[in-house]
Amino acid sequence: MDNSLVKWIINVGICSILCCVNLNAQLSGKLSSEDWQKDFDYLEKTIQAKHIAPYRHTDKAAFDRKFDEIRKHLEQTGSSKPNPYLMTRYIFEVIALIRDKHTYVSDRYAFFTLLPLSAYWYGQDFRITSIHEPDQDLLGAKITGINGVSIDELYELLKKVVPHSNDLGYKDAMPFYLRNPELLRGLGIIEDINQVNIKVELVNGQTLERTITPVTLKQYQALHKVNALDKTKPAPLFSQNSTKNYWFQYLKDEELLYVRYSRAANHKGEKASTFWKRLFAFADSTLIDKTVIDVRGNSGGMPDLAIPLAIELKKRPKLNRQGHLFTIIDRGTQSAAITLATMLESQTNTLMVGEGVGDRPHHLSDARLWKLPKSKIKIGLPILYYLNTHDHDSRWNISPHIPLTRAFEQYQNRHDPYLTAILNYKAESPTEPGLIPEQNYQGRYAFSKDKTLHVINEGDGLVAKLSNGWQTPLISTGGNKFRTNTIGLEFNFSSGQLHMTQGNGETMAFPRRQTGDIPAMELLNQGGLEEASKAYQALSKTDPNLIGLQRNNLSTYALLSYYSTGDFERSKSLMTTNLKLHRGIGFVNISFAKLYQVHGKGFRAFLCFATGILKGYKD
Repeated sequence: MDNSLVKWIINVGICSILCCVNLNAQLSGKLSSEDWQKDFDYLEKTIQAKHIAPYRHTDKAAFDRKFDEIRKHLEQTGSSKPNPYLMTRYIFEVIALIRDKHTYVSDRYAFFTLLPLSAYWYGQDFRITSIHEPDQDLLGAKITGINGVSIDELYELLKKVVPHSNDLGYKDAMPFYLRNPELLRGLGIIEDINQVNIKVELVNGQTLERTITPVTLKQYQALHKVNALDKTKPAPLFSQNSTKNYWFQYLKDEELLYVRYSRAANHKGEKASTFWKRLFAFADSTLIDKTVIDVRGNSGGMPDLAIPLAIELKKRPKLNRQGHLFTIIDRGTQSAAITLATMLESQTNTLMVGEGVGDRPHHLSDARLWKLPKSKIKIGLPILYYLNTHDHDSRWNISPHIPLTRAFEQYQNRHDPYLTAILNYKAESPTEPGLIPEQNYQGRYAFSKDKTLHVINEGDGLVAKLSNGWQTPLISTGGNKFRTNTIGLEFNFSSGQLHMTQGNGETMAFPRRQTGDIPAMELLNQGGLEEASKAYQALSKTDPNLIGLQRNNLSTYALLSYYSTGDFERSKSLMTTNLKLHRGIGFVNISFAKLYQVHGKGFRAFLCFATGILKGYKD
């Protein structure tokens, strides 16, 4: 079967599974206390049964207290109809407790209206960037309050209902929730959802109040809206070609190759795999001093799509040079784009430029929708846990090497401070590896129950390599101490152990592994499929919550391994092991289909995909 046909079948199948219908009018106030209690009972049980890691950041006791609070309120309401806005707020509060961007209330605008404006956090200023035409005098104004509640108070109140895992993710999402009057009503900020009074400080310093009338999503889309951009200035490079998911441009005078990756999805007319080949064919024949990978505003998609970008960059010393390769990130960099950013951080010498990203380096993903039985509100619950770096990565964000934010005036004047900083960046002389210390630090260290960290000398210095492909150079800072390419991550050797210190000060120690101590993933890398399968199955019984056992991590590593080495049989072995660990999980078969697909085995890809669908893609 033709490979492109299989891919079409897979994409259509997945879209058919994930498509959703509009919600009913559940905020009409017709639901009884009993109805809402059935919804909250269902919500509680479904989160426990279907969410892959509901208590990762918030303990179960906090959820129990919240559900007890809700039950008590419903009991006190009795036969009266509960306030639907308060009930909906409770749903949002439960979801926000999980502290995850991929756990959310779906189709908000099917039962919420919205204020016809957009706003963005520039530092401490919350400024209006677009609005419907009759109120265009408010463009650029700072929102300082709503209905007598200050913006600082609003910022804290919305944290209770906005799904987020870090501060930047919250800053990215909060403006969209703030413009929902029904949610503001549930929080007690406003009384009338049809009239919202906002207080602003205009660009000239004048303060005023304005009543804004909410609209439905359909009405909002039909409105003529204006923005705060200076139309006399040319659009910055990153905002050009906005309909394309990926494209590149060569700035000849600067000898700079600029690659824009705005969405992790195949683009109509050119598949990502074809684009990467065209990109590197151009790069191989062109004089290039600096290379920029721009993933600002990339909210995600298919994480495996950009693996070739990281792998091919790693293979090219001309592009992969310290001080000459840059990755631009911001609060809008999320999900699959974070997977790419962490891969570039690990596999290349890139410098991160920007403010950080909108979720944790290790994040949850691939939400499936579940409908509450009475209100018909749909909840997205993730089924996958992406181990994008090493097992013990406790970061809440990716710290940039060159920290930058964009001021409102730069936005208005269409100036890009990120690209300007890169153009002006003067690369330091390459770090000299120096002498490998007399004490032999090379060896195998027990990093986790299924992985070994190998410290080896690659000729130009020590490198730490984890069994799952994560790696980092160890750059001597004197004595037995080493820094890495990851901001804040340091290693030192003492008492025969490898000590790892992270940016938050957390320290862990790893002893050397004995010669005969070979954990599961190291066995896989050595070709010991049967032994590795037995080791993983044993771990699944003794330590079922081990991060390395999560259903997608072996699949992701299999694809990374295939793109790195071209060794199909080895990657197939990894996928086969994952199937044995998760026999009843349809997603694992669909991951296997991707491997067959990229290897050109169209018919086998189709069979794996069909098997995954039959098993049930939701579970």
